[in-house]
Amino acid sequence: MKRIALTLIAVAAFMAAHAFDRPRMAAALTYNYASSYDQHGFGLRLQVPVGNHFRIEPEFIYFTQRKEVATLNLNCNLHYVMPMTSQVNIYPYLGFSYSHWGYPGPNANRIGVNIGAGVEYNINARWGVLGEMRGQLMKKESQFVGILGVKYSF
Repeated sequence: MKRIALTLIAVAAFMAAHAFDRPRMAAALTYNYASSYDQHGFGLRLQVPVGNHFRIEPEFIYFTQRKEVATLNLNCNLHYVMPMTSQVNIYPYLGFSYSHWGYPGPNANRIGVNIGAGVEYNINARWGVLGEMRGQLMKKESQFVGILGVKYSF
């Protein structure tokens, strides 16, 4: 009976130890700069882990009006997260993008591809900061997007 109890305690301790190492969902607020029309914007994203190294990230970005153009971006990216240290992760990513461009005349909708890389620094178990560079490839409206953000894991 003691062996069974000790085995169950050891299994529970092992499972508890690994439960804290698993990636958690996170939400982030971001500042974004797009090169196409020299636009500044703000975004909201959700990081959903899929296994230990992959995560899916739906994202919403609104770029303020500049040169009579305002842009709304909806993105969904797949990240491959590579831990460098206990606090620093780097990640390349690939994803899809839908953009609505508000021009003075008729508006335009574009579908494209995101290709980029980022780095995140986890300040503690809940808070972190991130930086990314992305190429957003679309017909007639390709651009580079720089991103800085603050994230909260829950």
